[in-house]
Amino acid sequence: MLRAVLNLQRSATPLRRAFSTPSFATEGERTIYEKLSKALSPEILAVSDVSGGCGSMYRVHIGATAFRGLNLVRQHRKVNEILKDDIAGMHGLQLETFVPQSEEY
Repeated sequence: MLRAVLNLQRSATPLRRAFSTPSFATEGERTIYEKLSKALSPEILAVSDVSGGCGSMYRVHIGATAFRGLNLVRQHRKVNEILKDDIAGMHGLQLETFVPQSEEY
């Protein structure tokens, strides 16, 4: 039963992404979200300002097929390259990158 629930959640994710507009607490969240969306077309993307709103630290959770075949270090380098201009003004960036699981077995 748990597997069925997980499969349902996984299959619902693209619909949720396609038909909902994310809300952003800060302009920095919006900027990072838009840059990563444009460059990587991720299936899953969440950006959070974890600095209390001052824009000095962000958490990014991103799952993209563009990461397929890349190890974790190369996935992070890819994100860092996309955000290099923004990172220059940040205190830190927390990344969680992954390749989304295929629904085909």
